[in-house]
Amino acid sequence: MKYFVTSCILFVAIAVNAASPYIHKVYDFLPGMGQFVNVYPKYETGNAKADMIQKVEDAIANNNKGLISLGGWGGYVVFGFDHMVENVPGEYDFIVLGNAFDGSAEPGIVMVSYDKNANGEPDDEWFELAGSEYGNKSTWFNVDTTYRRDADTIKNPFHNQPYYPQWLEEDEYTLSGNILPKNATYTNMWVLNAFAFGYADNQPNDSENAKLKIDWAVNSKGQSVKLPGIHFVKVYNAMDQMCGDIGETSTEITGATDLHLRTDLEVTSSSSIKQNKYYRNGQLVIERNGCMYNLLGQEVQ
Repeated sequence: MKYFVTSCILFVAIAVNAASPYIHKVYDFLPGMGQFVNVYPKYETGNAKADMIQKVEDAIANNNKGLISLGGWGGYVVFGFDHMVENVPGEYDFIVLGNAFDGSAEPGIVMVSYDKNANGEPDDEWFELAGSEYGNKSTWFNVDTTYRRDADTIKNPFHNQPYYPQWLEEDEYTLSGNILPKNATYTNMWVLNAFAFGYADNQPNDSENAKLKIDWAVNSKGQSVKLPGIHFVKVYNAMDQMCGDIGETSTEITGATDLHLRTDLEVTSSSSIKQNKYYRNGQLVIERNGCMYNLLGQEVQ
């Protein structure tokens, strides 16, 4: 009997300490001004920054399959895993999940950090994953934009809530980063074309080109760096672009996964799925093969 109890305790300890392939914790969140700010996640009167970060964690951590919007250009989220995501040379290491589909890509630049000082906080150097547009002459580097509360006047007719983050005490804030080339075209509707690889919310989640390699990391000088792995990820909206009635191009995040701990993820082609995004009855909906879905992927009538 004593042997049996000891074995059970050992089994429970192993199960509890097993690494999760999903986001473990959200450390920071600050969207750029935009039509889904104060909506995904929802701001409620009295919420402070810590409350909003917790709402983000509740939405995208632990495979909860919720959704957050990074708002306008520069808006970001910082999250971490409960272990080091290993850099396996030549292999895809992780994926940041969004709600992109063919014709609706809202790319976010992905930054990564290795916990070099081993303090469990995202305070070490950040490195950009150099996606397909890193060398594009139309990519702008090291841009700063300041958002001001008193400039919260540009409204999409379907979203009349404040676009400025209501939990901030400050009346202005500045975001920094790079701006990717514009990807929108318009004929009878807006089409947001995907870049080849290397971004969040750019390719459909089931596409191989949505997966990411730590090998793509570069430092602030554009030099390739070799990391043993990463503990933290920062994603920011890299598109400074307005598209008529569907508003600004805003990166959405639904989760992230360590691909070395989830080898069962299927990769299929989404090119045969007819999809469109537009407003209907005041709600932004996605039409897929005749069915309507909201941004959370829930079917609507």
